[in-house]
Amino acid sequence: MQNKVLISVIVPVYNVEKYLSRCLDSIINQTLKEIEIICVNDGSTDNSRAILEEYKNKDSRIIIVDKENGGLSSARNAGIKVATAPYIGFVDSDDWIEPGTYETAVKYFDEDVDVVNFGAKIILENIDETSDRALSEKAYHKIKMIGKFVVNDEFIKQISNTCWNKVYKKSIIDEFSVDFPDGNIFEDGEFFHKYFLHAKNIYCIDKYFYNYVLRPQSIMQDVYTHKRGAILDSLKNYMHIYEHYKKYNELEKHKDLLTSAFNGHLHYIYNKNNNTGKEEVLKYATKIAFQLDEKIIQGKILTYLKEEKYYKIKFLNIPLFIYGNKTLGIAFMNSYLKIYTPLIRFNLNLKKIFALTNNPDGLHKDITILCLNFKLRRKNVCASKMD
Repeated sequence: MQNKVLISVIVPVYNVEKYLSRCLDSIINQTLKEIEIICVNDGSTDNSRAILEEYKNKDSRIIIVDKENGGLSSARNAGIKVATAPYIGFVDSDDWIEPGTYETAVKYFDEDVDVVNFGAKIILENIDETSDRALSEKAYHKIKMIGKFVVNDEFIKQISNTCWNKVYKKSIIDEFSVDFPDGNIFEDGEFFHKYFLHAKNIYCIDKYFYNYVLRPQSIMQDVYTHKRGAILDSLKNYMHIYEHYKKYNELEKHKDLLTSAFNGHLHYIYNKNNNTGKEEVLKYATKIAFQLDEKIIQGKILTYLKEEKYYKIKFLNIPLFIYGNKTLGIAFMNSYLKIYTPLIRFNLNLKKIFALTNNPDGLHKDITILCLNFKLRRKNVCASKMD
């Protein structure tokens, strides 16, 4: 008689033929045998589908779900829908896990513990171990807490929000419709905040069970992120989180967390973009500021966004000069000079009102300000030209 399945392991798969066998081997060789391995083939065009079929023929615990390419979130959601076990884990197909991962994790579940967390070891591939990215990832995934903890807002702020170094209860996912944002990136944060709203306690294991491969362009990052150009997804996901808390009447209770999360999402996505992207981020943030409750999102950030006084949002570090009694503000962004006064705000395109070029005679620089042209003698060529 077949043993009851305890954990559904969901593996999204898209064009990872180089890494897939290592990932699958680490799962089928788990010391806990009562697992089902749900491999979601997200429209792969390489040999990934054939590799999945080969493994399925050797291990009946493997389930293959075929779907059109929809992204990492879509693949994970598809896996959740067919999962039958009481617990769920996630493994990205270019990573792998240690043999005792799930046997250890299930031991800590009881009526009070709703999620189990473990450490993630950062595996560097063609990345300098002293680089900012490598150091940042290692610090973020370092084990900071060990043992059983009450899930509250302060705890949530301290723990990583990645989905693959945790095991979850399927009952909570189903009851509260916890899912990933279809079509969006930065998906882990939304799933994390939705799930942890309904979790009572967490157990943190003092073992690095997950091996997270970090490369200049990781498979998941390249496939699901940069090729889609989803500049605003982080803020869109935040709105999903906010609406989820609102649905369950939890806004007031968690206003500190929601404020911190909003500031964090805005800060992260603003600083990840170039000047053109930054303007798009601020425009969208201004739009959603009118949908958020100022009694929940604390401080004056919503006011500053609505009034487009972005220079007052300190954590964005927008260059600013303030004069006199602070009635005049000046900021520079994407070749525009933005001038703020109590009654009016206007933008000057610096490319159109100012230009500095070399004169063909080699002796001067031409300066254009508005419609006026000036010549400025170049000091470094004066002597040679006049001899």
